[in-house]
Parts: sequence; C-alpha cells; structure tokens
Amino acid sequence: MQIIQFLRTLKTKRLTIETKEKTIIKGTLTKIDKKMNIYLTNATIHNEPVDSYFIRGTQVRYVIVEESEVFGGVEKRKCVDEERKRMR
Repeated sequence: MQIIQFLRTLKTKRLTIETKEKTIIKGTLTKIDKKMNIYLTNATIHNEPVDSYFIRGTQVRYVIVEESEVFGGVEKRKCVDEERKRMR
C-alpha cells in the first residue's frame, strides 16, 4: 500500500506533521492529494490555533499518527478491506 493511500484511510483523524523546516503542525486530516499536499482543520502551529492549514507535500518531513488511530480494530480492518478492493 502506498503511503498516500494509507493516509487517506486516516481522514478525520488527528495527525502531527513535521516539515523540513522542523515546524510541528497538529490537526485533523481533511484531505490529502496525489502530490501528498495535506489539508488540516482545527490545526495548531507554534501553539496558535488556526481553523485550517495547508501543507505542501514537498515540505513534509514526517507524518506522525497515534498508534491507537492506526491499529484500532476498525481502522485496521477498513485499511485491509480497501486494499483488497483496489487489488481486484
């Protein structure tokens, strides 16, 4: 599974993004496109809340996801089911 496909399964989940400039942005994933541009809502950057935030894909260093968001039973099953559908 490609990373973008995996991240799309985390829509509406809280993520932490670290940019190449070492800026930390936390927010709720609303969209990720094929160039890995990330759209967040209810974000926090430099401890300042913002309604929405856009991060260009070329500037992303790390995407940090809480383990419970990834390996919760429902999310894990959803991820597997979506991958099986794509492989058909």
